[in-house]
Amino acid sequence: MPAGTRDNIAELKAVIADLDTQLAGPTFDAVGAYPEELALAVSHVVSGSGGAPGAPAPVWSDLSDTKLGWARTPIWGYKDLQARLPDYGDKNATEPGKLDPRVDRNEDGQPDLVIDDDTVDVGRVLGLPAQMQFVFAIAPFALGAGFITGRAGLLVLAGGILAYFVVNPVVYSMGWLPATVAAKDAPAAAWQAFDRPLGIGLLLGGAMMGMVASLPAILAALKSIAGAGRITGRGGREELGLAPLVIAVIAAGVLLFLAADHVGNEPLNKGGLCPVTGLEVSCAVEPEQYGGYAIAFADEDAKNTWASGAASAEAADAKVWNAEAKDAYLTSMHAKRGLLASLNPHVRAGVIALVGVLWIWFAGIIISQCTGMTDWSPISGMALLTVVLVLLLAGSGSVMGAVLIGAALCVAITLAADMMGDLKTGHLVGARPIRQQITEMLTVPIGPIVTMFTILLIVAVNMKSFGVPLGPGTPTQAPQALALQAVIEGVQGGQMPYALYGLGAGLGALLGLGSFAGLGVLVGLSMYLPFKFIATYGLGCIANILVRAFKGPRWAEEWGVPFAAGLIVGESILALIFNIIILALG
Repeated sequence: MPAGTRDNIAELKAVIADLDTQLAGPTFDAVGAYPEELALAVSHVVSGSGGAPGAPAPVWSDLSDTKLGWARTPIWGYKDLQARLPDYGDKNATEPGKLDPRVDRNEDGQPDLVIDDDTVDVGRVLGLPAQMQFVFAIAPFALGAGFITGRAGLLVLAGGILAYFVVNPVVYSMGWLPATVAAKDAPAAAWQAFDRPLGIGLLLGGAMMGMVASLPAILAALKSIAGAGRITGRGGREELGLAPLVIAVIAAGVLLFLAADHVGNEPLNKGGLCPVTGLEVSCAVEPEQYGGYAIAFADEDAKNTWASGAASAEAADAKVWNAEAKDAYLTSMHAKRGLLASLNPHVRAGVIALVGVLWIWFAGIIISQCTGMTDWSPISGMALLTVVLVLLLAGSGSVMGAVLIGAALCVAITLAADMMGDLKTGHLVGARPIRQQITEMLTVPIGPIVTMFTILLIVAVNMKSFGVPLGPGTPTQAPQALALQAVIEGVQGGQMPYALYGLGAGLGALLGLGSFAGLGVLVGLSMYLPFKFIATYGLGCIANILVRAFKGPRWAEEWGVPFAAGLIVGESILALIFNIIILALG
């Protein structure tokens, strides 16, 4: 730690200790118990330096942060243990007056924390290279899920080790990441650029092979559902049967068609300017179809000019609206032609709706496999892949329709995973499936209603406090929204890693040819998820193996599994209680 920083901390501690002595009382008793981060922040403000490179100098208003213990007394967390790396002093520093970068990556003048509020960085303690990330999440649910899975979950751990200890270091050492990416940032960058696309591809290929292998079981299950729906006795039917399922599928297809047809007929430049005249478009003029998109115009003359391909009389350069000019206009609107661009708009909407229904069914199988084998489900990845699929079919400018179908898929597969877990639990406790199914169908609308009101509440609070509804500048960063934005911009710019998706799908299919059809799904899931959760999940798997070895399988099933299930449920309940308290206190 630089000498000047140490002196500032010592001086501030002395001043506050003196305040405690002179102004003893309930208000000042806790003043001295502040974190060193606050002293460093004060030092940076006073000196006018110490912020991130290239960032504005810190000011006093920056101290109004609960993380610094200034605005209010922070809730205790594991970070308060102040477990830090050893201080090697300045002997290995490349710059005089600074700590060795190996122990002070954030350049705050003190060794980095080993235990944060939600992670334990074992790799830093072992001295692993910066491009290798060996971090455990403080996540009881992951530990419990690993214990319940047992030995089979080691395949998930193996996939995570392959991604973070083989693929990522190779990617960094080969220079396949941007030159601006430092070694310490390589794991996150490689995960985003390589691991996630490969993982999603593995999920697709593995699930496809798993579906082929399980096709007889799927047909038998459908036959069983149909039979259970007809069986009646003293207790009545055990299942709802296929009729409600068929009705739900047809209703979903119709709704998707209506949504895709409505969105597809919305002008690409709605609320914008006419491509011919540069004036505001008029609602009174019927849009013209071109390249799979509806184009709006300011008046009928502009529409006729576009349709005839004549020169624009209104434009100063008398631009000729031939095919090249029209395509250039679509390019300027980030609207490439889709695979279905040549079809009639209504037919195109019907094809997209049919593909959407089939894709939701296939994605539901993937999610069910992941949930059944690991209690995890890559819902966000499948939703993003759905957006890519729809943009490829309808065109890169059909963002609203793609997001709409992606949201529908996200809700559908989430409910599929949830219902699978519910029916499994009901089977274990002897519940009747038909009662569970009816209850699920009646309570499904509650989720969207509560979610939308929660989002509106968050937006209202953020607008009042920060002037921004969501995202950067607020506590709710909305990372999935940013990921969705990146995917859409990637499709529009032609920068999507289709080769990685295809390579992952091929690998997943090959893994699925082995003795274990779900191997591709497990490895894909482990590459898709951050390693910190995979590592903690692996600890749970190893704990299951050890308990079975020393206490026996029966003890593991009767005592270990209920305890692990309690870890999963308990963490969710605790998070719910905290959120209720936070909302109640404003």
